[in-house]
This record gives sequence, structure tokens and C-alpha cells, in this order.
Amino acid sequence: MRNIIKKFVSGVLLLSLSFTYNANRLDVAATSSKQETDAATDENQISREMNNSIAMLNYLTVVNQEINDSSNSRLFLEEVYSSLINNTSPNAVDDRTQVQLGDMLDTIDQYRMIDVKRDRLLYIYEQNKAQALRDAVPNPLGLLSSVRSFSLPQLLFSVTYMAIDAKASYDTSMAHAEMEYLQDGWELDDAAMKALSVSRENLFDYMIDMVQDKKIPDDYALTEDAVKRFVKCKNNTNVSRRIQFLESNKSTYERFGDYWLVLAESYHANGDYEKCLEAVKEYEDIQAKIFRKDHELANTMMLGSKGPS
Repeated sequence: MRNIIKKFVSGVLLLSLSFTYNANRLDVAATSSKQETDAATDENQISREMNNSIAMLNYLTVVNQEINDSSNSRLFLEEVYSSLINNTSPNAVDDRTQVQLGDMLDTIDQYRMIDVKRDRLLYIYEQNKAQALRDAVPNPLGLLSSVRSFSLPQLLFSVTYMAIDAKASYDTSMAHAEMEYLQDGWELDDAAMKALSVSRENLFDYMIDMVQDKKIPDDYALTEDAVKRFVKCKNNTNVSRRIQFLESNKSTYERFGDYWLVLAESYHANGDYEKCLEAVKEYEDIQAKIFRKDHELANTMMLGSKGPS
């Protein structure tokens, strides 16, 4: 009887141990699966954040270059200012990007004020020229006194003197006006050069901070020279050469959203509609939501609705 009881107890213990072991294995497997899921979620989150940072960095790099290239266009500066304020997605702006946006808006304000001052300076210069001409007009009272004297030599002398005096007065006034206009213009040129220098330095600091803080690979961040070459290509009216440049420099611009839109538009203009759609798909895959409304994508999609051109 005792042996039967011992065997029964041993069986229960073995069954309990087996159940505990299997339960632990299930717990470990579940924990491991959860950790893998969490890791995948974190990786996806990091990937989205990096795409957002890369898209914003390259976008602001291009816009900053366009601002500096169009510093004399008040209309363009107003459009960019409005776009940065009204169409930048707040959720895509971190603290460092907010500082850079503020710096760019300040640069636009400086360029616009310099342009306004140039208009004022030109107005003052034109007024000074008119005043110099008025000052050069001879005093009629002096000529009238010579006529009343009925002296021909004195009349000729008065007329000659008035002409010489008027010319000298005009030359003196104009020299003063031109020198003042030149000096004030130099001051505005110096202000514009300083604004340009500060703008480039701020953008460079922003790029360094973003690349280091967000662990962005160097090749994903566009350089100033790369932006200039891209803008030159974008403005090239020769579609074949534009496509050739874009395809041969894919490794430089493939993380830049506008690259794919320009390539899509170029393919469409060249009749390569399948490649056009592929380029748009590439844009949608890499472009984070940094705008409230993506007007550039909408304009590109409109090409497809129009069909072959």
C-alpha cells in the first residue's frame, strides 16, 4: 500500500514539475516575442523619426539656399516666409529645427528691410538730384539789375558769371548727393553680406547638430554645393540632360524628396510614364510628413491627370 502511495505522489510531483517547466517555457517565449515586437516597434519609430529629420534637414537646406540666391526679390521672400509659417507641420519640428526656422525668418526680414532701404535711398537720391538742379537755376534779380544798368559789358559778364556759378553749384550738389548715395549703398551691401554669412553659418551649425544628435549618416545630408547643382539641374530646360544628371547622381540625392519629384516630372515630360510613377512611389516612401499640405506632390500628381503632353 505504501508503495502505491509513493508511486502516486511521485507521479503527481513529476506532473507538477512538467507543467511548471512548460509554463516557464511559454512565459519565456511570450516575453521574447513581446521584446521582439517592442524592438521592432522602437526600430520603426526610430526610422520614422530619422526620415522626418532627414527630410526636414534637406528641405531647409534647399530653402535657405533659395533665400540667399533671391535676396533681392521681395515677392519671393514673402512667399517663402508665408510658406514656412503656414505650411510647416508643427509635429515635424523639434527644438533645434525651431531655432533654425527662427533664424531663417530673421534672415528674410533682414533681406526685406535692406531692399526697402535701397528703395528709400534711391528716392532720396532722386530728390537730391532735383534739388541740385533747382539750386543751379540763376537768380533772376541779378540779371534784372544788369539789364537796368544798360551796360552791355556788365550784362555779358553777369550772364557768363551766372552760367559758371550755376554749373559749379550743380556739380557740387551732385557730387555730394552721389557720394552720400554711394556711401549709404555700401552700408547696405555690407549688411547684406553679413546677413548672407550668418545665414550660411547658421545652416551649417544646424546640419552638424542634426547629423550628430539624430545619428544621420553623412551621405544623407545635402551639402551647399550639392544643393546648388540640384537647383541648376532643376532649372535646365533640356529634359534629357536633366534626367541624365539626376540618374547619375542618385546616390547623392536619393534621400531628398524633391529629387524624386523633379525626376518624376522629367520622366513625364520625356514620355516615360512608368518611370514617372516609380519616382513618385519613391518620394512617398521616403518623404516624412513635414508639411501641412504637400503642394509639390499635388502639382506632380496633376501631371498624371493631364495625361501625355
